[in-house]
Amino acid sequence: MTNRWPTLARWLEHASPTHPLSFLLDNPEAAYGAIGDSYEEMLSYLEDLGPKRLDRKRRDFAADEGAVIELRTELLVGYRLGKGGIGFEFGDDGQPDYACTTPAGDPAFVEVTSLMLDGLAELQRDLDAAVADLDVSVILTSPRLLKITEEVRRAVCERVVAAALTLEGPDDSASIDLPEISGSAEIQKGAAFAPDHSHVGLNTSAELTQHMADVTDQVRYKLLGKARQAEKGAWDDRTLAMVDASRLGMGWISPSGMWAGRLEQMGIPWDELPFAGVCVTFSTMVNLGLDGGALLRPGLPAEDEAVLHEVLTAMGFVPPAS
Repeated sequence: MTNRWPTLARWLEHASPTHPLSFLLDNPEAAYGAIGDSYEEMLSYLEDLGPKRLDRKRRDFAADEGAVIELRTELLVGYRLGKGGIGFEFGDDGQPDYACTTPAGDPAFVEVTSLMLDGLAELQRDLDAAVADLDVSVILTSPRLLKITEEVRRAVCERVVAAALTLEGPDDSASIDLPEISGSAEIQKGAAFAPDHSHVGLNTSAELTQHMADVTDQVRYKLLGKARQAEKGAWDDRTLAMVDASRLGMGWISPSGMWAGRLEQMGIPWDELPFAGVCVTFSTMVNLGLDGGALLRPGLPAEDEAVLHEVLTAMGFVPPAS
């Protein structure tokens, strides 16, 4: 049978069987089809384009199992740049991910990084595994926390399991306070949820003000970390720094139009950043677009601003007003 995704198969040719994307090749049914289709289109387009150092990205793709999400975003930026008429090559060691060239021959650079952090989701995952064999269901009540340490997650799981083990009859239940996460857990004997699904449900507030403040803090910290890398590598001052926050808590819940304003409100520390502009973006595993917001450094020369507007437009952002 002809492989549905021949380019993806080539990129995974030397990958470990445990590679997160290997399952796609053996399971090309509808449930995963859209993911495989998006990878196939993106990778085949990049191969046809043939930018410099693409072979390195192909090796990284097969070898670095832990960076699948970040590398997908990075490759997606190349796909969007090419589709938008911007020439590019992948950066060399220590340099930004992309060296771009506009149709007029003007240079610009793009650095792509990702943030993955959701403490409450990690706690739900750990707790579900901890009670999987105990024939109980759990409702976890907690604020939408972005950061929960491994130590706290372990302590919460141990306390819930201890309470669950005291339940005997089919109608037994227990309620415990969990001050570590400013929450509680309701434990019911008998797996109330569907078989083969999570035993842990979440009861969280719709109030996300503090959560979104935590999200923007993480974006700021990431940008400052990238600033140190840029200074060490003497990056060109026409570099855009992009942070993919798709898996940073509930950051994606703010529409793209709001993120440009949020970047302005968060107080970008321009005096500590050597970048010409910053972007926050969101993507999915099936979509070949980039959503989010962008902000350029105040006082940029008009010619640099015009070039960066071209690059941002090609990637799918609405360029910020001057």
